[in-house]
Amino acid sequence: MKVSVIVPVFNAGKYIKRCLNSLLDQSLSEIEIICIDDGSTDQSLNILREYEKTDKRIQIYKMEKNQGAYAARNMGLKLAQGKYVQFVDADDFIDYSALERLVERAENTGSDMCFFKMMLYKEVECAEKNIPAGITGTYSGIYDGKSLLSLFMRNEEFFLYNCLVFYNRSFLIKENLYFKRIVIGEGGDLILRALCSARTVAVEDRRLYYYCLNTQSVTNRDDQRVSTIVGQIYQYADMYRLFASEAESTAIEEYLTRQYIKIYGGVQNLSIEEEEFILNELEDGFSRLIFKMLMAKGKYISDLNEQQLMIIKHATHVIIYGAGYATKNVIELLNKYQIEIMGFAVSDVKKNPSSLYGHRVFGIEELKSYNRDSLVVVAANNRHHAQIMENLEKHGFENILCLDINV
Repeated sequence: MKVSVIVPVFNAGKYIKRCLNSLLDQSLSEIEIICIDDGSTDQSLNILREYEKTDKRIQIYKMEKNQGAYAARNMGLKLAQGKYVQFVDADDFIDYSALERLVERAENTGSDMCFFKMMLYKEVECAEKNIPAGITGTYSGIYDGKSLLSLFMRNEEFFLYNCLVFYNRSFLIKENLYFKRIVIGEGGDLILRALCSARTVAVEDRRLYYYCLNTQSVTNRDDQRVSTIVGQIYQYADMYRLFASEAESTAIEEYLTRQYIKIYGGVQNLSIEEEEFILNELEDGFSRLIFKMLMAKGKYISDLNEQQLMIIKHATHVIIYGAGYATKNVIELLNKYQIEIMGFAVSDVKKNPSSLYGHRVFGIEELKSYNRDSLVVVAANNRHHAQIMENLEKHGFENILCLDINV
């Protein structure tokens, strides 16, 4: 058996025939096609059963319930018997000569991994359109994994598509490489760990894979932005572990530096609800720590302590003093604890906006009638606290809570 082709299937009834036909028509016949039905609720399993009757190379396995592509692929890896492993998504298809060419390239180079190129496949008003995508350069040599990782990044074309890597199965077994429980990015996570272990990696120059732009697939849905960040955090944490365990690795350092910028931008735009969702999704403490560090950067106060919460919750009215960098952070924390505010107060309204985050910005003198039954939460740099308190006391405010903020 030369190649085990692993196909995770979930509600792919519209596309699965095209995928299977491309596999059965391969010029290389020494293959097994392992289809893992991941709890489909459409006709996918029935279609698979019909194909199973026509060709003994097709093996069908059914998951008890939907667990995600990572679990289906892991099951496929346990069942695989081929010398090499190729993953194909159920809504994609491959060139008729793909597996033969990849076996030839892997055999000639003795590769642990062999990358190859793809076409984006679009169906627009019954007209098929193929667009070159993924790796664009030519890499004719044989590389160690970290060198190729570094080269990909320098050429700005490092594409973590799991389906574009042809693996030597013994390499995966030896390095204990498998998919982690990640909704989006599980393939990229595996590729990064594999590259850091691979001694020989090649790149096939031909475009052999047709990646279909299915707007309903998990990776293409707009509502999966947060799941994408979860995958990025896992990838980053895995590479950080590898970097910490090695004396020096320029490639991993380059990756961490570049990826940090990408992840940080996404993390800073998360809502409090999205932050809590991600923390619950991350299963290991190290990944959660990485995420908390990313959240903390750019935040001027991480949370309110019990004493501060008790003081704020018992106040009749809550006013936030300040309209600077820390106010967004503070209002998000108050929203987290469902604490309503009257608005923001500043010393000079002319130098500030008329409203912030849906609340009016008052001059402190406008709120003098509330000075007896209001709590003023000072959301300004510590070095200004003395001056602010003096100003508040001058206007008759007695209940003042200064937060520890270093901007």
